[in-house]
Amino acid sequence: MKLGKNGGNLRRYQRGVFQILMKVLLIFLNEREMAGRGVGSLILTVSALGV
Repeated sequence: MKLGKNGGNLRRYQRGVFQILMKVLLIFLNEREMAGRGVGSLILTVSALGV
């Protein structure tokens, strides 16, 4: 059983997915030209998720 290694891979996968989501969100916000207000709500969302 390699639970530790599998757990680490899952953690890395989740972090990668989160980073991709962040990039997509930032691109979307920039295209909408609401980057200033968007970043504030993004920070609130991230802190609410406890990441």
